[in-house]
Amino acid sequence: EQWSSGHAMGCTQGNVRKHAGVKDLRRTYQGSVSVRNDLEETIRIRFAEPNLLGSTLLNTQVAPGDTFEFQPGETWNFDFHTTIGDKLRAHVLRGASYAVSKTEDGAMKMQTLSRPERNRSDKLSKVKGLSFSFSASGWLVIYQLGTAECLQNHGIAKNPYVRVSGASGGAFTAALMMYDADLRKVVDVLLGSAGRLHRSPEKAFLLRNFVLQAMQEVIRDGSYQHPFFESQRCEIVVSSTSSPGGHRGGFAKMVLSGKEHRLKHFTSSADIAVALLASATCGISGLPFKFRDEEGQEQTVADGAFKNFLPRIDDQSITVKPFSDGIDVFSFTGQRSDVGPSEYVPMSFGVFPPPLTLLEHLYELGYQDMETWLQNHLDERLSALKNDQEDLPEPDFKCPNDGMLWHKEVLQRVPVKWADMLHSKNFLATNEPKILNEGTLEIRAFRPLHPDASRLVEIAVKRWVVLTELDFQWREKDIGENTSETTKEEAPNSEWISGLAAAAELKTLLRSKGRIHLSWIQRAFVDDKCNKCSVDMPERHFVINTVNYSLIFAAINAEEANKWVSALKQALPEETAAASLMDKE
Repeated sequence: EQWSSGHAMGCTQGNVRKHAGVKDLRRTYQGSVSVRNDLEETIRIRFAEPNLLGSTLLNTQVAPGDTFEFQPGETWNFDFHTTIGDKLRAHVLRGASYAVSKTEDGAMKMQTLSRPERNRSDKLSKVKGLSFSFSASGWLVIYQLGTAECLQNHGIAKNPYVRVSGASGGAFTAALMMYDADLRKVVDVLLGSAGRLHRSPEKAFLLRNFVLQAMQEVIRDGSYQHPFFESQRCEIVVSSTSSPGGHRGGFAKMVLSGKEHRLKHFTSSADIAVALLASATCGISGLPFKFRDEEGQEQTVADGAFKNFLPRIDDQSITVKPFSDGIDVFSFTGQRSDVGPSEYVPMSFGVFPPPLTLLEHLYELGYQDMETWLQNHLDERLSALKNDQEDLPEPDFKCPNDGMLWHKEVLQRVPVKWADMLHSKNFLATNEPKILNEGTLEIRAFRPLHPDASRLVEIAVKRWVVLTELDFQWREKDIGENTSETTKEEAPNSEWISGLAAAAELKTLLRSKGRIHLSWIQRAFVDDKCNKCSVDMPERHFVINTVNYSLIFAAINAEEANKWVSALKQALPEETAAASLMDKE
């Protein structure tokens, strides 16, 4: 075994660290790393510092079946870079245990057996007036996700008062943190994307697709109903311009004539995903695209960083930036942040990701830097906050709809492929939701599907109804005419369909115009036992069951009723289509 003398994080010291923008958030750590050899051969292990100029700390050998305890003593290192043999490189943490084994194809792998215990508390769960702001980040979103996990472990997602804002990857981090997402799953997806990028550098400009893949680990059709989003405590910052021209001159136009736009009102999970993609549109993640804001105005949107790199909620916002900003003498990246790397991290890592082991180190660095900041500075910041807000209950949320139809809608609203981005006008024109059926129906009645409200509420109005591959909508005007031009903004949002509106409000919506997102429809069937359908009359009723309501429609005859039900069953996502094939009532 051979120790090196350079076992402290000494790549920058004193004034050099300060001028480079390295935060004074270092502290010492204790604990060992356990590595078990599950191979049938002796392995060579090298332990090194994980940062850019990290030096070798130890070389050793481990016999088959043996376990080696690496005990580096008390140093600034909380994690290490390991090399096993000549090929396998891995990231390990103090207090964790690992095993070296082989994959099915015979390659060596490092398996995590246990992770270190995290400090947990509720010290952030009830603080009034608290706010966090996350800067733009690119691939350095990995660091910010580490800070977010630390905040989750201290109760931030339980806080009904906290407000957060962010641009680009910072907005992504803020939204997932407050949704109380499993951030390790998101990081694993991003690490996989970074690995593909290292193998094929030409994929560097596919970041929009990588971000969308990470969203799929967390977002569901009912996610937008989380109290955090409904109370508009999440501000996703984008740069926008209403001037014509699409993406031509896009980024320069954003800088010169664009405006900062904070999005915080969302009527579907697709709205959240589109806002996050817009906020992260900076070139490597795609070109500006068309977007309709809360007022229904068409805007061209791009990365929020073009107008506000570090968007704050207020003067007391706790700010997070994932790179060392000492060289930013013109403050292009906003003011100096409260929380940032305690070792030198260049901005270039945001454009092209460093090696995977260093990315994993950056995630842990973010966690430890936030932990240290909370220990050293939180009390001082809290003393300056106003706490005159009325008492609110802790958020209690269980996603009411685990569907994934939001993803299909996003792909119709946002160009992901570069060929579509370069022809975005044609993309939007050719990606309107496909109309599957349309015609005149009578909205006969509805029945809330809960024990206290089983009585039918009569409606009895005729409306022009359109079924698309995304929704089922009706409107009062232009009855009998082709409504291919019916746009989403002409219909109210579908929040009522999940049971959020009172019966009187629902009755009003049904009598005017409305829209049901297909993800909320559980089944559709022709009501063969309807006592209002006479054998002497051709009219036939069919039923649509949503999460909380049963809606009854009258078609002109049985053939038309069966045609609507058949079209609905084909349009429903697989998980709900299966439910609609149950025995007819």
